[in-house]
Parts: sequence; structure tokens; C-alpha cells
Amino acid sequence: MNKSISNKSTVTAIIADDEPLMRFHLKKQLEDLWPEIEVIAQAENGTQALEKITDLTPDVVFLDIRMPAMDGLEVAQRLRQEKKYSGPIVFVTAYDQYAVDAFEREAVDYLLKPFNDDRLLKTIARLRQRLLQTTSLDLSQDDLTESLQRLLKHMDHVPETSQDTANTFLKWIKVSHKEEILILPVEEVRYFQAGDKYTSVMTNSMEYLIRKPIKELVDELNPDEFWRIHRGYVVAVNCIEHCKRDFSGRLRVTLKGEPQQSLPVSRSYAHLFKQM
Repeated sequence: MNKSISNKSTVTAIIADDEPLMRFHLKKQLEDLWPEIEVIAQAENGTQALEKITDLTPDVVFLDIRMPAMDGLEVAQRLRQEKKYSGPIVFVTAYDQYAVDAFEREAVDYLLKPFNDDRLLKTIARLRQRLLQTTSLDLSQDDLTESLQRLLKHMDHVPETSQDTANTFLKWIKVSHKEEILILPVEEVRYFQAGDKYTSVMTNSMEYLIRKPIKELVDELNPDEFWRIHRGYVVAVNCIEHCKRDFSGRLRVTLKGEPQQSLPVSRSYAHLFKQM
């Protein structure tokens, strides 16, 4: 069984994901939001994950679903069946909501990529609660093994395009801030603004710079989430409060939480707001 940590000041964790940026960002988020946690190892495929978890027996494991050699569900099933690890496991997945419904039915913790701090805080709260309990699982070992088997069968029938489509669009952006290079989830971006040599990346609280021009960004961003409204602006759809004409008759977009600021809409993009 996983060791009790009720009297420990440090919670150990292992992150397994074949995307280096994902591992980097998750580690940073965990360390920022959960001061007691220590990521003691990382793995880039299922075989590494199985070995490291077995050898180090961490308090918590974060497993990507799709990994080379062995996927996350198979790793978890091996760990449970062979009684090598009984602590809480959080699955990290880029599957769409259809597949995620299966995780909820099986009462298994998961994080849907890309996730923000609020979503991760909910998972951390659940993990803290589990780690304080005498048993670290919501389900018995047999029940959890059966749940993992059902999830494996379910994922076998999820079309590959579900995962492929999720990975087609940009999820992370490398941005410059002072002397640092940061990894920023695209869901934190409110809008992009073109400059002479750089593109400004605007979030709720910060402005960052990237060298990539807007015309390249447009091809990499999900068109359902980001609209190009002007040759110099790309805006996150969920940040739009309303669109209306100014005194000169030109369309302008007002963003949520910023009533005094508006962004111009070119005539060629006015059709985006016909139903608004």
C-alpha cells in the first residue's frame, strides 16, 4: 500500500507525459499552487513511467493517456494488478468531452488539456483529501482495476481524430518577459496585437512578446476559439463582450472587463459579427 503522508511536510509526485512542454508547465503549476509538492521524477513514455513509479513509490502520479511504448491507462492497470502502487493517479488527456465523460463515469481523476490554475486547484484539493484518508482510493483495488479495463475498451473505440484534432492547434506559447522565457497556455490569452518586430500577447494581467507574426499564428490557433478581426489583431472569442459601431461607423470589439478599451474590426472581418 502507498505510505501514509498525514505527518509529512512534503508530497512526492511523478509526472509522465511525452510532451516536454507539458511536463514543464505541469511541474511549474504544481509547484506554484501546491507548495508541499516535490516532483521527484519525470517520464516521457509508459515504460519509463512504470519503472519510475515502481522504484520510487511517489505519493501522487500524473499520467498522460497517450504515450509511446505503453499508454497511461495500461500503466495504471499494470501498477494496480501487480500491486506495485496504490496511491492516487490523475490522468492527463487531450481527448474531447465525449471521451472524458467515461472518466467521470468511472470516478477517475483527470485533467483535460489544456487546463488552467482553477481546474488544477480542484484536483489538488481532491488529492489532499485522499492523502489524509486512511485509504488513498475512492474505489477498492478490484473496482478500480475493473474501471481501468472499461476505460481501455472505451478508448479503443474513440476515433483517432479526437486526439489528432486536439493536437493540431497551438496549446502553448513561448513568451518573453524581462530576462525569462515562459510557457503560456493559449487559453490565458485575451488577444494578440501585431507590432513592427514583435507580436504582443495580452493576458488579464500581463503583456508578453513573441517574434512570430500574426499571419502565422492564425494558422496555428483554433478558429473556433480565436478570430482574426483586423490585420493587426486576433482576439479570443470568449473574451468578447460585444461589438458595435463607433461615431465614425466603424466596428469595434469591446472585451470583457475592459469597457474603456476596444479593438478595431476591419471590413473584411465584419461578417464574423453579423449574428451578434
